[in-house]
Amino acid sequence: MKIKLMGYDNKDLLSVINLLKKYCVFGMDKFDNRIIFQKAVYFAQQKGMTGLNDYNFNWYIYGPYCPKLTEDGFKIDASKNTHKSFQETKDMADLENFLGNEKIADPIWMEVLASIHFLKRIYPSKTKEEIITMVKSKQPYIEKKACIKAWNQLEKCETKANKMFGKIAVEDKNRLCRAYVRKKLKGLEGRK
Repeated sequence: MKIKLMGYDNKDLLSVINLLKKYCVFGMDKFDNRIIFQKAVYFAQQKGMTGLNDYNFNWYIYGPYCPKLTEDGFKIDASKNTHKSFQETKDMADLENFLGNEKIADPIWMEVLASIHFLKRIYPSKTKEEIITMVKSKQPYIEKKACIKAWNQLEKCETKANKMFGKIAVEDKNRLCRAYVRKKLKGLEGRK
């Protein structure tokens, strides 16, 4: 991963950090903020932000976790000369909308949403109850109703993507959605 701008030039990562700063939840000094940071980057990666592909997430105590991301987060936070010049992108607006705006600042919500998503992706043949049981066995403080709410939000997002592209891998849906939009925009440019 390239590191510039006081150590960083990964615009996708800096965009996620700017989103978190908007809700006052970026800073590696608080454990809750580190959870939110991990989960926001995880979802940005899942939504197709290729600048985040070097981060490999594993199933850990609080859901998907990447040690390298924590390391990079501490480096960026320590620089304090951050990323004010990066503009909000369509990807970031979509991510913010998907995560639920003010819910971005809720570490439990981010943890349960990312945990359900991660396990559904890793174990696509498992049922809703099996996935929820897996989450609860590792994270017993998470309420079942929060797991169900997260599951339902993910299902709703997947249903929208399936209507346009049918049953295909989640990673491919995001890529195809972006390609479809680019194609439509190109067609509109030709009309000018």
